[in-house]
Amino acid sequence: MSGGIIPAGYPLTVAQKKNLEYFDSALEFKVWGHLRKKYGATYINRQFEIPLLPQDECFPALTWKCDFSVFTPSGLILFEAKGEWILHDDYALADFRKTLRLLQLFHPDYFNYLRLVSDKPWKLPGSNLTVIGVGDI
Repeated sequence: MSGGIIPAGYPLTVAQKKNLEYFDSALEFKVWGHLRKKYGATYINRQFEIPLLPQDECFPALTWKCDFSVFTPSGLILFEAKGEWILHDDYALADFRKTLRLLQLFHPDYFNYLRLVSDKPWKLPGSNLTVIGVGDI
């Protein structure tokens, strides 16, 4: 069963349980599936860590883990899965926009490679960024 789909209700061995990949959301899992079909699993890295701000005398370093990085022959592409729920959570939306702004300021190269993905396309409020639909990957 390694690398394949395990039917619901199928009893798992201890080894299979250890090898399962966990995702933060169903959307993230769906994005991973589309990326795997398009690019192949060997080119996809999960939780690509990007340093946003260095450590200083008052605060520890601030980092952000982008959901997926894909190394294609034409270069790096970063994918972040974001559900529309964030539009209804002012705190989470503000926090995410701050993260993107720090990324844009201090790592414009990574910012330019970033693709925001959701179930369907929508605009990120307070910016000119468009979140693409998972089918448009």
